[in-house]
Amino acid sequence: MRSAAQILCLILLWPCMGFAAKDETRIVVTEPFIEMRTGPGRGFPIFHAVARDELLVPKKRRTSWVKVETLDRRPVRGWVHIDQLSDAESKSRDLLAQGANFARRFEWSVSGGDIKGASAVSTMLGFRMTRNLSLHANGTQILGDFSNGWLASGTIRHRPFPNWRLSPWFELGGGMLQTEPFSTIVQASDRKDNVLTVGSGFD
Repeated sequence: MRSAAQILCLILLWPCMGFAAKDETRIVVTEPFIEMRTGPGRGFPIFHAVARDELLVPKKRRTSWVKVETLDRRPVRGWVHIDQLSDAESKSRDLLAQGANFARRFEWSVSGGDIKGASAVSTMLGFRMTRNLSLHANGTQILGDFSNGWLASGTIRHRPFPNWRLSPWFELGGGMLQTEPFSTIVQASDRKDNVLTVGSGFD
């Protein structure tokens, strides 16, 4: 089991550095020049100008404003309006239209369900380290008629193609499951088990 997990981990992580470098988005200035502002709005002061055809790297987006970084040895970071930019690689602006992908580094969710007749409530906290890799911490409380329990796990998720509109992902993780049985006649002890999780999906 351990060797299989190691092989799967290598398969998931091996291409991530290459994809991260290859899929990093570049955008090009289409106006004669654009003005960088200190914040996402026309009320923020202008502090830098970028000439036509220069390449920029988008970092995050708020409404119609994109935070960008120049490719200079000493990068300049500022906010520009989306109408002044176009996508230099794909010749489209689909990626910029999905601007939340630039800004969202944390995600949190709560869900509920049923596990073989027992009620389960789960929470998940995720942190995106790069465009390809993210870490997720998961906790589940299980409430049943014959036993209670909890499941705590951590996973690493790899998105090999983060620029796709429908992006596949693969994840590998592990954790611990504790079961606390109810018993009035026979003394039963709590049980702890290690778990290995493997998953895939699209988002």
